Amino acid sequence: MKAAFEKQDQFLIKGRREIGFRSWLPSFHTHAEMIYVIKGTIQTTVDGQKHILQPGELSVIFPYVPHAYEGVSEAEALVLMVEPKAVVYESILQTKLPERHYMDGQAFYPLLARAVELIQKGKTEAAQGYVSAVLGEFLE
Repeated sequence: MKAAFEKQDQFLIKGRREIGFRSWLPSFHTHAEMIYVIKGTIQTTVDGQKHILQPGELSVIFPYVPHAYEGVSEAEALVLMVEPKAVVYESILQTKLPERHYMDGQAFYPLLARAVELIQKGKTEAAQGYVSAVLGEFLE
């Protein structure tokens, strides 16, 4: 999969609730990306592996890993973008690759929703704790 390098403005952590999820062309970037599906489905291609994310599933894409979203239905998702230095797992995010890019994330919805809420209020340091907790479970 050919992918474009996506340059982002300087940030530590961003988060939003996205409704009407759109297709994204193949890209890669310096930050990690987390997507939790609330409603609908999202077809992902991460490092050449395709998977259809269902409601309650969480996808974690490590920095510099090519990924795309295509052929998505009307969906609603939480989307978080995290600079590795913003979480306690910086060295793992920078040097390792996970065996899988998705998991059942239903138990983490309250943490992710709270992280997005805190980010939108400008409380990124508090949000970092929630995101670190979810990443820790993902890395288990």
